Amino acid sequence: MNARLAEIERWYRARPPREQTVLLAAAIVVPILLFYLAVWQPLADSRARLHKELPGLREASGRFALQADEAQRLRSRAPARQGTRSARASVEGTAARAGITLQGIDTGAGDRTIVQLSPVAFDALSRWLGDLASTEGLVVENLQITAVEDGQVKVDRLVLVPAARRAPERQG
Repeated sequence: MNARLAEIERWYRARPPREQTVLLAAAIVVPILLFYLAVWQPLADSRARLHKELPGLREASGRFALQADEAQRLRSRAPARQGTRSARASVEGTAARAGITLQGIDTGAGDRTIVQLSPVAFDALSRWLGDLASTEGLVVENLQITAVEDGQVKVDRLVLVPAARRAPERQG
């Protein structure tokens, strides 16, 4: 390495004084320019962009907090499961009234009811799930759907639990 540096120094000293000045200036300016273009300017641009986005993000955070409070309030108002009907009977009865075809139902997993449906209109699914929550006290714990066509969805897996047993969401 020292031999390489000695060779560079000999080459530099062999240049005319004016060229040495230009090379020295370039050796100082080029790294500073590269640092500015590769590090400083992108950081400054990102900082300015984030500074512009911050008020909108704070507003969204406030809306999310209000929505979380509203969801918690609504969850606490959900009716308790009536002991007179099983979860299976509740699901089957409300599905029949809503015109929804059940493909399968499993109530063997504790207080969880796992349901598979034939393709259904998303609006009908939403109304049915609302009806289950408001009249039967069953709420969605997990829902996996796939869009089919024309507002139809295929419910691959729907897990319902009693509203009173649903774990409250974590507050951040």
